[in-house]
Amino acid sequence: MTPANSDPGTLLRAAWDDMIQSLQAARDALDQPELMPAPATERNLAEGYRYLAGYLHSAIERAFHDDPQRPQFRNALSVITRGTIDNADAIYFYAPLDGRNSYLISGRMGDNRHWRGEPPAPGVPRAPHYLIFEASSGGLTGDTGDLGELRPGVKSQTGRLDSSAMQVEADGTFEILLAPERPAGYRGNFIATLKMVDKPHPTDPDLGPARYASYISGRQLFNDWEHEEAIHFDIVQLGAEGSQPPPYTVECAARQIRQMGEIVRGQLHFWNAFWTIPMGTYGERSGSLPGVAFPRNAFNRINAASGATGGGMSTNL
Repeated sequence: MTPANSDPGTLLRAAWDDMIQSLQAARDALDQPELMPAPATERNLAEGYRYLAGYLHSAIERAFHDDPQRPQFRNALSVITRGTIDNADAIYFYAPLDGRNSYLISGRMGDNRHWRGEPPAPGVPRAPHYLIFEASSGGLTGDTGDLGELRPGVKSQTGRLDSSAMQVEADGTFEILLAPERPAGYRGNFIATLKMVDKPHPTDPDLGPARYASYISGRQLFNDWEHEEAIHFDIVQLGAEGSQPPPYTVECAARQIRQMGEIVRGQLHFWNAFWTIPMGTYGERSGSLPGVAFPRNAFNRINAASGATGGGMSTNL
């Protein structure tokens, strides 16, 4: 409820002004040298505004419609909401979670014999070449706008499941249980939403050892677009089926308006820094932090990819 001494219009206008300020800070990442943009060619600048608009699109979905109690899978990246290292042969998806609760993912896929190294059935649609689900604590990569979020321990993967281990019924249906702990005697597909860690959080030392997943994400990868078909997933929080959200309030709207702008600002600033500093895309840059290029004619140190490393599937090296 809006405080009696606060005018709803004033509160919402203030939130709107804050959002516009955040969006202007995001726009600055396109051409202000201290924010490490791509070289200011004519095409880079034009593409930059389209890139920013894509984050506007995704930020509206995330800020106004993410609901861990009533989650829905959304495209984490798409042809509209382009990222910076997205793969044209992948469908990226995610859904918000509250890892203290249990969820059920269900879906139906085509023939998946190729997952077991068997020849595919002739004349029928096939499942994607590869599928992975990963549950993680912390925000989506880039939201902070600061490379500090990549420090070990800031984020934790609580569980994962991929097509090499999935159980699928003969008719192509499947279910995956997400919960803090696997129920006694449960032998079906399972992803943990809780991880107990033995080191303090690097930025919040008062945070206890429990890391609960805040989202589930993953990819469908395709090798044969003519025959492989995408899988549609549904997700529900167990015990909240059919529940309705509370009435929308001024406070909720103001918070989401601000969050929308903060997401866009964070993403633009983070990925500029990511490509400039750890990736060393542009080499040494005057007036900014130096790039650290990958070794040439040598091997990089092997590390498992994840949201904690800026992106990638944890089954990759």
